Amino acid sequence: MKVKDIQNIILSYDMDYDTIIEYSKEDLATTLEGINSSLETAIDNNNTYLINDILEYYIDIFDIIENIDDLDIYVNKIRKIISSLYKTKDITNDNISECINFLRNIISSIKKKNKESNNLKKFNYLKKIIYETKDIEIIKRIVIDSKDILKIKNNENLNILEYLFKDYENSTDKDYLYQVINVFISNDSIRNNLIENEDKYLPLIEDYDEFRDIVYLIKEKDNKIDINFLEQRYNLKLEFPSITTSELFTYDINYDGYIDMTDKNFLTIDDIEAKCLDDAIAIEENADGSYNLYIAISYVPGIIPYDSAINRTSIGLGETKYLCDNVYSLYGDYISNYLGSLLPLKKRYAEVGIWKLDSNMQIDYDSFKLVRATIESKHKLSYDISDTLINDDYSNIGKCLYLLGTFALKQRKNNTIKEKYRAKENEINPNKLHESLLVDRFVSANIVQECALLFGKSKAMLYNKLNLPFIYRACDANNNFNINRLVENNIDVSSLSGSAQAYYTSTPKPHFGLGYNLYSHTTSPLRRSVDGELQYIGNDLLYERQKSDRRLYYWEDKVNNLSQYYNDLSNKISNFSSHYNYLSKRNLIKK
Repeated sequence: MKVKDIQNIILSYDMDYDTIIEYSKEDLATTLEGINSSLETAIDNNNTYLINDILEYYIDIFDIIENIDDLDIYVNKIRKIISSLYKTKDITNDNISECINFLRNIISSIKKKNKESNNLKKFNYLKKIIYETKDIEIIKRIVIDSKDILKIKNNENLNILEYLFKDYENSTDKDYLYQVINVFISNDSIRNNLIENEDKYLPLIEDYDEFRDIVYLIKEKDNKIDINFLEQRYNLKLEFPSITTSELFTYDINYDGYIDMTDKNFLTIDDIEAKCLDDAIAIEENADGSYNLYIAISYVPGIIPYDSAINRTSIGLGETKYLCDNVYSLYGDYISNYLGSLLPLKKRYAEVGIWKLDSNMQIDYDSFKLVRATIESKHKLSYDISDTLINDDYSNIGKCLYLLGTFALKQRKNNTIKEKYRAKENEINPNKLHESLLVDRFVSANIVQECALLFGKSKAMLYNKLNLPFIYRACDANNNFNINRLVENNIDVSSLSGSAQAYYTSTPKPHFGLGYNLYSHTTSPLRRSVDGELQYIGNDLLYERQKSDRRLYYWEDKVNNLSQYYNDLSNKISNFSSHYNYLSKRNLIKK
């Protein structure tokens, strides 16, 4: 059907709506041109009746437009028509009113259609990320960054979580979808949406035993969830088994091969109630005005053999879990809070980093040395007490803290990139015990943070220089994973990388979030087992000098496997903690 054919049908009053509407689906531009031509003829003849009929055609055609590009063609035609109608000589006020109302309706409809179209784009974009990239890190960051993600719906008026629940029944990869759903459930606003829309969600999940915690949450019943169920759901363990700790008493403690640094004035700075003290700091001024900086980290290989049940258990647990109502120590209380902890006036094993600072507190990275040592911390300080001593105390400890505070402040000012990164990470993964949350309140918290960063950076640089197997902490970019920005800028799904969040890798890579060429997690071996594994590598290859090809191949294979393992485990622990804390605050956990 050509333009002339459509025009003839209309002008001859042969109101074949079905023919024109059906044809419009195939060739919208031609149909609009035909109707527009008919309208111009009707206007020239001042045929008000026909003008109104033709406007009805426009309304009918508008309802079938699905493609947003076709909508642009349609809108441009409408503008020309309205403009032409105003120029008609004998048009009445009623005709003008009809035109104005028609224009208002069209504008309102266009806004609605635009909104629906954008919603559908976002929904389809989310589907591609979930079902094509299958990158949990990307999904996690998008879900956490978007508070209104459940407002995004498809043509069936389903939000993405409803869609996932519906798809779960017939899915061939239930384990993966289960992980994705857990990411959504870890978001507080989404859990609130579940409770507020019981009738919508409950029929989709109440028949699945694996979702019974969500069912309890929605119903808010007295049926409380056993913590063991959550452990099974996320496939992880919380507590260090006490029977494993008994293995400790079969070990011989031997200080041979360790440098004696018990005369150094080490001090620890942490939360006032902290018992697990895995880092200590000391600084000395030299005669020429330069300084020696010492950072000591609790040394796990000194008290726990590598091939032991305790070490294997710690790898399985991954890290200390800080929950809203409890702390589950990585090694159990005896090891984490006593035997390995750098408690005051207790002789302890430590790995010590040593740096030269010039008189302006600038670091000489070439001077860096890493040694095994025995130390004895002289002071256990809280953030409050440390800041008081920095400002008011003129004793040796006050001067030491003042020097450390000056050093840390200069380090912080020299690297503003990491401050933005830390702020974003704390928003996504809040942990009230992390010193980066306190750096704006306490000078001493900044000391702890900058010393930990320096140690992690320097150790990574050293192992890379020596070409030794290592587990690095990397971050490819600090991307903005806001779903609106991704869709509006038409970002290709395949170009996204979940590694905008920091991750472990055996390949030397930069940490762009911190602004470091190389970085590692090495300062919390009593809280993170990956830090301890790096100490075992150093103990074998660096200190015991077992650098045979056989040992190198062993550790190379080990770090490749452990990198991916710790990435997966870290995600599980994060999702578990968020889920547990939400349920516990609502008294839905069986204690």
